[in-house]
Amino acid sequence: METSNSSLEKYKLPWNQLIAEIDQSSYREVLSLLTASEVKEGITLERWHESENKTYDKEITVPQTHKKFLKQINRFYNHPVWLLCGIWHESAEEAIKDRLPAVELLCHSRPEKILDFGGGIGMVARLIYLNLPSARIDIVDTSTLKDFTKQHLKKYKNICVLDEPDKKYDGVISTETLEHCLNPFKEIVKINRLLKMGGIFVATWCFTPCSSCHIITNFYLQNIFDKFITLLGFKFIEKRGRAYKFTKTRDVNLLDALLVLILSSLYKLIYILKAGIRGHDTDSLYMGV
Repeated sequence: METSNSSLEKYKLPWNQLIAEIDQSSYREVLSLLTASEVKEGITLERWHESENKTYDKEITVPQTHKKFLKQINRFYNHPVWLLCGIWHESAEEAIKDRLPAVELLCHSRPEKILDFGGGIGMVARLIYLNLPSARIDIVDTSTLKDFTKQHLKKYKNICVLDEPDKKYDGVISTETLEHCLNPFKEIVKINRLLKMGGIFVATWCFTPCSSCHIITNFYLQNIFDKFITLLGFKFIEKRGRAYKFTKTRDVNLLDALLVLILSSLYKLIYILKAGIRGHDTDSLYMGV
């Protein structure tokens, strides 16, 4: 798979094409988040994060109960600002370049049935299709943008947008999703169960404060999450860029889950203590979201 500037151009979608798709959909309100010049010329990554963070600050209030937080976070992830996120990724060379190593790692194994776990409006699924056109690719995402996604990807016949995953897959890919999950270990167990024995799992993550909606209580995982994945039925194969490739070696059992619970609690405590020593505000790290 080529990653030169010329090859990146072939993966990008024109901004004006994406804006036209939105203008013809039931999600036109997302255009109100853009200035007139941005509608014509596009946005930067910094501008997207600004819109995302403003929306988060508006939708999420603290302090709050766990139940209220779950309700608010669900509303936030169904906000039309996430459509803006999707079209930026589809049109931005830097976004395509960032995702291609994960796509390459997956496609190298040539899986025939693939799940894009948390696939948004389908940029990664589309990149996979362009390199493995015979593979079946399912997208599962928690947002309410499924109607737009289906229309956006209608010409890619092997890509399906589902409410729930199908049965066993040969490959699962998850890019920039796990840092948004309250319990990423639970998602890894789910992915393990969705994979056939010997199946491929490729993931990227960003457990850092670059975005307001990244779960702060999971920041301790940024440099050790791959080790925890290997405790949950996977064997590490390769890393390329920010993408990690694993293969499923066994089903997860209760002892695996218990070990991860104990070790993750220990590592989190160490992270909090180090943050306190460095003079950082640790109140939010103790927050039980």
